[in-house]
Amino acid sequence: METKVKMRDFLRTRQLATINQTYVLVETIALKERLVFFKQDIDLLLKIKHSSHENVNPFIGISYDSTRLYVLWTHCFRGSLAEQIFGRKDERATFDNNFRGAFVRDILKGLDYIHNSSIGYHGSLTTGHCLIDSHWILKVSGFGVSRMLFRMKNSGVIGTEDGRPFIPNGGYQLPGTGLIGFDEIIANH
Repeated sequence: METKVKMRDFLRTRQLATINQTYVLVETIALKERLVFFKQDIDLLLKIKHSSHENVNPFIGISYDSTRLYVLWTHCFRGSLAEQIFGRKDERATFDNNFRGAFVRDILKGLDYIHNSSIGYHGSLTTGHCLIDSHWILKVSGFGVSRMLFRMKNSGVIGTEDGRPFIPNGGYQLPGTGLIGFDEIIANH
């Protein structure tokens, strides 16, 4: 039950949109004060934008208006690993060992690329940030922005409208922490 509640909270902040005939996933964050990007923020966002790997979900960009910050990523049509594992029983897939092994391999390849790139860390890796495309290829998403969002949250610039945390734990700030357990992926569901 607790996982289903977390899943609903997670999905509540995300919307589907189109930009230039491309479907994008839009994560909405409440903007509480005037938004200012520092040079290191812009540099990081450009690094994320230019990252390219089969197991890394393309970052579209960030947009904002007077009340909301929008973080945009390419949409993967099979949804997240969380939806596939914890979604409604009649809607989720049953994976054999080959699929589970492929998902683990895809996560490791995506993380290897990110950690060896100039970005250097993922931050806040959850099953909700592991997206599955139409070819059943898992793509790591949501990477690199957690430090910037953490700084903005701590300075009171961003938050959530209902007071719940938009980043699930505080450990994501250090590289290599906040990693999902592989037992979560390979367990029989």
